[in-house]
Amino acid sequence: MSTRKDTPSVSSLGRVQGQKLSREGNSSRDSIASHPLLSPPPAITTTVVPDNKASSAASTSLSDPSANTSPASSSPKYVPYTPRHRVSTSQVTAQPSPPTIGTTGGATPQLQLQNLKAAAQNAQLTSGSVGWAICEKLYQEGEGSEWEDIWTAVTTNRATLLLPLDQALPQENITSDYVRDHVIYCTGPSNKTIPVVTLSGLRGFISDNTLTIRSVIPTNSPQFQALASPTSRLSTLANLPPLPSPLIVPLKPEYPVFNIPAPHTELPFPSKPLHKPQSRPVLSTPRLNPFASLFGARASPATTPAPLPASTSGEEIEGKSHAVEVSIYVIQGRMLRKDIIKGISNSIKAEFREVLTGLPSWMVEWSIAFASSLHPQLPGEPKKPLPRQPSSSSKMPSIIEPDMTDHSTASESFQSFYGALEDELLEKEQQSDHLSEKKADGRLTYNPAQEDRRYQMVERVERAVCALFYDQLFRRKPSDDASHDEALSSRIAALNMLDLGLEHLGIDIGKAGNGLQAVVTSVGQGM
Repeated sequence: MSTRKDTPSVSSLGRVQGQKLSREGNSSRDSIASHPLLSPPPAITTTVVPDNKASSAASTSLSDPSANTSPASSSPKYVPYTPRHRVSTSQVTAQPSPPTIGTTGGATPQLQLQNLKAAAQNAQLTSGSVGWAICEKLYQEGEGSEWEDIWTAVTTNRATLLLPLDQALPQENITSDYVRDHVIYCTGPSNKTIPVVTLSGLRGFISDNTLTIRSVIPTNSPQFQALASPTSRLSTLANLPPLPSPLIVPLKPEYPVFNIPAPHTELPFPSKPLHKPQSRPVLSTPRLNPFASLFGARASPATTPAPLPASTSGEEIEGKSHAVEVSIYVIQGRMLRKDIIKGISNSIKAEFREVLTGLPSWMVEWSIAFASSLHPQLPGEPKKPLPRQPSSSSKMPSIIEPDMTDHSTASESFQSFYGALEDELLEKEQQSDHLSEKKADGRLTYNPAQEDRRYQMVERVERAVCALFYDQLFRRKPSDDASHDEALSSRIAALNMLDLGLEHLGIDIGKAGNGLQAVVTSVGQGM
C-alpha cells in the first residue's frame, strides 16, 4: 500500500472553494491588465460557426468580448512608453532676458556714427586723418577702464578735443595716453588769449590761431583737479601762475607750436560710447529622472518669477540716444607729450644762452645745469645725473640743484647758488694779473668798479632764471602771494574812491600841479 497522499483534483473541491480560487485568478489577471505598461486583449474575436448562424454569432462576439476567447489572445502585450519630462518649478526660476542692442532700432548707433563722420568731414577731417581716428577710437572704447575719464571729460565736463589734420600712419597706435595729449581744458573761443591745459598736464595758450605749449602742471595737484569741474574751471585757469614771457623773439628752436587753420567748431558725439554685444546667460536646469512622473513628485512651494525690467518709453529712449555737442579745434601736427617736453627743454637752454650772451662760458653752463631740474619731466622718468665737471676748467659749486620743498628752502638754495657764482668771479679776478692790484703789505685793494661788474653779471643770471621759470618760482600753491596782491589792490582802489591828492599828503607841487596830477591819476588807474 502506498503511503503517498494523492493531490486532490480541482473537480473534487467544493463549490465554495472553487468559486474562491476562480475569483482570485480573475482579480490577478485584472490587476495585470490594468497596469499602464500592459494593454488589454483585443475586444474583437472571430469564431467559426455554421453558415446559417454566422450573422448571429458575429453580433454576439462583437457585443460580448469575453465569449469564446482563445487562450493565445488572452496574453498581455506591452505598449511603447514615452516618458513625460516634467520640470519642477522649485529648481528653475524665471530670469529676465537681458536687453538686446538696438531694440529701438539696430541702425541707431550706425546713424549716429555716420552723422559724426559727416560733421567731421565738414570740419576738414578726412576719414584717414589722425583726428578722425581719435574720434572713432574714443567712440568705440569710451567705456573701457583706461578711457572712461577721457569720455567723461569730453562729453560731461565739456573739455575740448584737438584733432590733427595729418594722415594717420599704418602702424600708428591710438592709445588712451595718446588721446589725453589731445584733450584740453580752456576758457572758450571768445577770449583773445586762451589758456590751455591738456588732460596729460601740458600747459600753454592759444593766440592768433596758434597753440603754444610752454610748461607743464602736475596732474595730481589741486589746481589740475579743479579744472575738471566746468563751474570752477574759469577761476582756476585765471589763478594759475602766469606763464613766462619770451625773452628772445624770434627764438631758434622755438617752443612747440601748432597751427590752428580753422575756427572753433563742435561735433555731434553720441551720448554713450559703442556697447559691445553681451552673451545671453544660459539657464542651468538639473537633469530630471524620466520615471519621476510614475511615482509622483514632491510638492514644491510656489515660486514667484523675477520681475522683468520696466519697458522704456519712447521719450526716454530718445533722450538716451541724442547727440552731445563736443567742442573741437583742428590742428596741424600731432600732440606727443614726449616730443613736446623735449622741445621745451631745448628751447629753454637756447633761450638761456641767448640771454646770457657775453658772460663767461662757465657761468652759462653753471646756470643751465642748476636750472635743469626745473625743466618739465616725463612722469616716471628718472632724473639724469647733473654734470659735475663742465667743459671749462671751473669746478661746479657744491649746491647745484635747487631744493623746491617749500619757498624757504627754495630761496636759500637759489641765494647759495648766486653767492657761489660771485665767489667764483672774485677768485678769477684775483688770479688775473691785470685785475689784481696788491699793496706793499700783500692785501688786496678794494675796487668798486669790479664789485659792481660782478653784481651786474650775477643779476643777469638771476633775472634769466626768474623769467624762464616764473610759473614755478612765484605764486606757488603754499605761498600767500595772491592774497597779498589782492589786499594791496583793494587798498589802492579804496584810496582812489576817496579822491585824495598830493596836497593831502603835505606835498607842495607848485606850478606843476596839473601835469603831475594827471600822471598820478594814470598810475592809479593802472594799479
